[in-house]
Amino acid sequence: LDKGVHVKGHVAVAIGDGGALALRPFAGDGVGVRLQGKAGGGHYGTCGIAEGAKGMLGSIEKAKELAKEVMKIARNTILVKLRFLDIAIAEMDASCFEIETIATNGRGIFYDPFYILKSYNEERYVVMRDYLHMLLHCVFRHNLIGSILDTDLWDLACDVAVENIINELQEQSIFAKRQSKQLSEITRLKSKVKYLTAEKIYNFYLFGSKVLNLA
Repeated sequence: LDKGVHVKGHVAVAIGDGGALALRPFAGDGVGVRLQGKAGGGHYGTCGIAEGAKGMLGSIEKAKELAKEVMKIARNTILVKLRFLDIAIAEMDASCFEIETIATNGRGIFYDPFYILKSYNEERYVVMRDYLHMLLHCVFRHNLIGSILDTDLWDLACDVAVENIINELQEQSIFAKRQSKQLSEITRLKSKVKYLTAEKIYNFYLFGSKVLNLA
């Protein structure tokens, strides 16, 4: 894992080959993606979990055990509620990894146990949503981007596209508070862009609109 810098409070990570995806804010406290096109490269930033939180949760092994159960609940919930994703879920193993967030390299999902437990404690369904967010980035192959003029805009476009899909599913088990903060920007995009794919959103942000400050 190549550690780099913490950029504007956004969490970014690269794991392994062929690009990686991770979380970053969208509309305040939402999730997003950081893509790296070169093997082994990338950035890394903390998710802001206080060291004290680790102490309160007890031993690392206990935290790993509990986080594994939360991730299993998230996986099973998606399997039951969104059966059409069964093959994609079967291809994506979730593993504990020292990245202080949740991320994917396109072949698996990696997570910090304390991040998972903190997220689950603060908002019941957010881990399910984050799991699905990672999964959809892989389904749409957002990490295979080739040459991009503005990587930050591409990251944001991918985030918006995925979060819009999740919102439109209208599934209570993946509801998160961040949806309300995303509404105004997604509504604006829908009035300007016919189909909210990452590619079309990216082109709109790059050539047709001033990007709002969503972070």
